Amino acid sequence: MRNEGIVGLSPQQRSHMGAYVGGQLRAFENEHYQNKAGLFTDAEFSARRDYWRRQLTGAVTREAFWSNWESLRHTFAPDFRAEIDAIILEVQPTQ
Repeated sequence: MRNEGIVGLSPQQRSHMGAYVGGQLRAFENEHYQNKAGLFTDAEFSARRDYWRRQLTGAVTREAFWSNWESLRHTFAPDFRAEIDAIILEVQPTQ
């Protein structure tokens, strides 16, 4: 994936990658709501949000996360969508 991106993956590998990324996004959403419920300190949540940012913007992972996010974003709650969209917007090239 490092050189060819998602298109270099077999159909089975793309399916596995999609399932992994989808699961990661659900875990991110869970952390978002745990934070809203007061279960994390600001420092703990900041560290988690930094991890989200690295996954969403990293050279190796960005393509898989953005592709999956585009197809699944409507299945997430609006306040969480806003969090992820804001991270993507920070690094997305202007068109």
